[in-house]
Amino acid sequence: MKMELGIQQKLQHKMNLSVQLVQSIEILQLPALELSTIIKQELEDNPTLEVLEEKTSQSDEKTDDKPEEKSSADRETVEKAEPSTMEILDETRDRPEPERPAFIRGGDDKKMDAFQNAPAKSVTLQDYLYQQFMMMEISDEVKKIGENIIYNIDHNGYFQASLEEIVRTTGVSLEQGESVLKLVQKLDPSGVGARNLAECLLLQLQEDDPNLELKKVLITRHLDNIKLNKLPVIAKELNLDIEEIKIAVQEIIGLNPHPGADFSSEKVPYVLPEIIVDKVDGHYEIRVDDSYIPRLSISAYYRSITKDKESSAKVKEFIRNKIISAKRLIAAIQLRQTTLYRIAEEIVSVQKEFLDQGLAYLKPLQMKEVARQLSLHVSTISRAISNKYMQTPRGIFSLKFFFSRPGDSSVGETRTHNRVMELIKKMVDNEDKKNPLSDEIIVDELKKEGFGLARRTIAKYRKVLRISSSMGRKQY
Repeated sequence: MKMELGIQQKLQHKMNLSVQLVQSIEILQLPALELSTIIKQELEDNPTLEVLEEKTSQSDEKTDDKPEEKSSADRETVEKAEPSTMEILDETRDRPEPERPAFIRGGDDKKMDAFQNAPAKSVTLQDYLYQQFMMMEISDEVKKIGENIIYNIDHNGYFQASLEEIVRTTGVSLEQGESVLKLVQKLDPSGVGARNLAECLLLQLQEDDPNLELKKVLITRHLDNIKLNKLPVIAKELNLDIEEIKIAVQEIIGLNPHPGADFSSEKVPYVLPEIIVDKVDGHYEIRVDDSYIPRLSISAYYRSITKDKESSAKVKEFIRNKIISAKRLIAAIQLRQTTLYRIAEEIVSVQKEFLDQGLAYLKPLQMKEVARQLSLHVSTISRAISNKYMQTPRGIFSLKFFFSRPGDSSVGETRTHNRVMELIKKMVDNEDKKNPLSDEIIVDELKKEGFGLARRTIAKYRKVLRISSSMGRKQY
């Protein structure tokens, strides 16, 4: 009997550890905003979990440190606000929620604003266009053609289908199809429904623009020259002053080549740096920003139920299980924050030269090295840095930015790569914009610094740095 009891206890202990481990892993890899959503759900589902609210300015101003005593009437009100133990277990009727912290009820804690509003479902470009189109005074036949056109417009705002195919399936003439397409092209945003870039830009021109005709000519006949920045060629062909061409081209460049992009259905991640690194008196200080994560605790009220002799065993078991669940969540969050801090500390220690002097001094760092230093598994490091960001004096970086994969270049090669990019960027930033440096000149300048690179290699570096060719950078 004792042996069976011992085996049962070991199995129970092992199972509890496994549950705790799984939850810790899940919490570790969540970014802050997703974690805040999980916590909100737990606060709603688990009545034993509550938030430790910060003291208000009024309470801080009180000179009496003793907690304010409640009157008998106040105590009665509090007791009535709490749900009874039978209401907790009774699933056949509505159960009143226990009092929630201020930030759940709509309090003033700005740090908890993320909990208040879930993002609304985004309106697609097609739906937005369709809503406008249906408000027009048009026939049902035109509505049918327009609907077919609208739902064949891509996420950038371009009409990608064949108009001939649409008019064939709707049983109308090509002339009717063209006239309906022109109606669609008058909708907001300006430029939508175009079949190519030139048409998209033409649709965005204003009829009262004094340079309207010049811009039409530039768009219809000289887009390629504009892309290559060949303004003298355009000026010579049109027999116009280059300054006049330059002004018109700048205004054309200001038009939107992707009018539907603002309605893209793709989710753009919101970057929230959880780790803040500041340089104070020559030293780097690290902190993990937990402003989106409330301080959690176990409700004293529900703890008391487990010790209440009048409460049934079933009620006590229910409450104990909820308390265990709450403790696991609190422990998992604490472990997550501690792990993030330790990893950040190791990164800052290794990458101090990068923080001091810039990209050329970024050192290759592998996860296994950090895992060994912190006595953690590599998978733990991988999960911890996933979708996490660090704010530094050099900017905001993904934690993955500081790590290299096994088999990457050596320290010397990586430093060379970063140093070359830094030198090229510096040269281009300081060049004479009316006479920009060619790749050949950059090659010669880099030779003086001890880097023997081919011209095609410089072109590859420029592409990585998103730097145009010398022709594209030239200002007239």
